[in-house]
Amino acid sequence: MSIMRTALLRWGSIAVHEVQAHAQTPYFRVPRSTYTSVPSTNALVSGRSYISNSFSSTYICSSFEKKRSNLPTVAALASLRPVYSANRPQKTSGFQEVQAIRAYARSGGMPMQGITAPATTSSAGGVRLMPYMQSPMVIAEPYKLKPKFTPAMLASAAWWKSRGSVLMSMVRSMYCMAKCTKHIKGFSRKQLKESAGALYEEINKLQASGSQSQLRQNVTEVIYSQLKREMKQREVGGWAKVDWHLVELKQMDVAQARLVAPNQTDLENAFVQFTMHFQSQQRFAAYNAKGELVAGDPERLINVEDYWVLERSLSQANARWRLAGRISI
Repeated sequence: MSIMRTALLRWGSIAVHEVQAHAQTPYFRVPRSTYTSVPSTNALVSGRSYISNSFSSTYICSSFEKKRSNLPTVAALASLRPVYSANRPQKTSGFQEVQAIRAYARSGGMPMQGITAPATTSSAGGVRLMPYMQSPMVIAEPYKLKPKFTPAMLASAAWWKSRGSVLMSMVRSMYCMAKCTKHIKGFSRKQLKESAGALYEEINKLQASGSQSQLRQNVTEVIYSQLKREMKQREVGGWAKVDWHLVELKQMDVAQARLVAPNQTDLENAFVQFTMHFQSQQRFAAYNAKGELVAGDPERLINVEDYWVLERSLSQANARWRLAGRISI
C-alpha cells in the first residue's frame, strides 16, 4: 500500500494533466482493470478513474485521502463521460471502497447513462449493444382463402363491398415486396420461391427424423413448441420411425405478403411475413419399434396442399427465412 501511495504522489501531477486531456475528447476507453461487476456503479468507477502510461494499472481516487495527494477530486472528474461496459471482475482495493461507491451511486451523485451488459457479452469490450427482436411471435394477418368466382356473385352487394378489402390486400402485398427489394440484398420473387421450396423440404425431413436441434434453427419458438408436441404425440402413438419423401413440388405461389413493424418510420425491428402456397406429391410411412408399418404407405403418392407463413427480419444482414405459422384452410 505504501508503494502505491508513493507512486501516486510522484506521478500525480502527470495523471491530472492526462485526465484533463481525456475530458476534452468525446469518448475514451478505460482499461478493463477499472471495470466493476457492481451493476449500478460501472459508470461511476469509469468516470472516477484516471489513466497514465507510467502506471501498470489504474487506481480509484476514493482510495486515498485528498490532503495527502494531488489526485483529482470527484468534482474535477465529473465531466468525464461514462463508458458503457460489460461486467468485469472487480479491481478495487477493498470491500469498504465498493460499499462507498455503491452508497455514492445510490445517492444520485452521478446519474447512469446506459445499461450494464450481461456477463455473456463481456468479450464485446464496451461495444454498443443493439437489441433486436428474433420474431414478433404473431402472424400479422392470417391468410383467408378467397371464394371461387361465379357469375352469380355480380348480383351480390356483399361481393362488391369486399372488392375494397381485396384491393387493399393487394396494395399491402406490393408494399411489402417493395420494402424487401430495397432492404434485402439480392431479394426477388424467384429467390424467395427457391428459399421457400428448400425450407419446405428441409423442415419436413427434420420433423420426420426428429432432429430437434436442427429444426429449431429453421422455425420460430411458437412453431418449435408445436412441432415438439407433435413429435411427442407421435412417439406416444407408437411411431418409432417415420419415412418421408418429397416426390415433386408441383406448384408454389406467394399468396400474401405483410410487413410487421412496431413503428412504420423505423424499420430496425421490422419483419416480413410471406404466406406461401405449396402443392406437392409426397410419400409417407410410419413404423413401430418392431419395424411394422403402422401408418401410411411407402409406395403410395399423396397429394398435399399447405399454406405456410415464412418470416424474415427486414434489416438484419444475416437473417434467414424461418417458418412462423401453418394455416389451415
